[in-house]
Amino acid sequence: MPFSFSDILINSGLVAPGSIDGVMSGKKYNRSVRAWKIMMEAMERLTFQSFIQSKPGVVRSFTEFFESMMSAFPKDHFMDFVDSQQMQDIYNQYSAYVIERCENDLVFSFWSSFIEMVQLLLLFLRGTRANDWDLHLSAIRSMLPWFFAYDRVHYQRYLSAYWLEMNLLDFTHPG
Repeated sequence: MPFSFSDILINSGLVAPGSIDGVMSGKKYNRSVRAWKIMMEAMERLTFQSFIQSKPGVVRSFTEFFESMMSAFPKDHFMDFVDSQQMQDIYNQYSAYVIERCENDLVFSFWSSFIEMVQLLLLFLRGTRANDWDLHLSAIRSMLPWFFAYDRVHYQRYLSAYWLEMNLLDFTHPG
């Protein structure tokens, strides 16, 4: 018998059985965000592992690069690894891999969209909590297509108007 998403969250110990309804409905806000973050990271790790396994000829060079990057983490030269051409090449290959897999595998596409939506949620929370107005508006703008895709009529209607009004705030209410 297949497990439901709720069963997976409970059996993994991520959510207590008495909290699952609140987590799934979003009423237990902190627990919900924590569960989505952990699920997103797990899915991202699995995606990256499948990417690495699909490139048998470069596993050694990827491993060496990431080990060097990890050893440089707390130091100043860590950003040299992040900004390097090799990192950009890995990122471009990974992005192409995800796009290709999404086109050929519906389950992979579903989980990739889950990852993208959780990343948008985290960007929105960061923009809101850090009082970063541009990030807040950017996250809202990025969320709008998802509300249309999932037929969330009220969110699509009111957030579209909110986004437009907030973008025009400098013109309508200068100062």
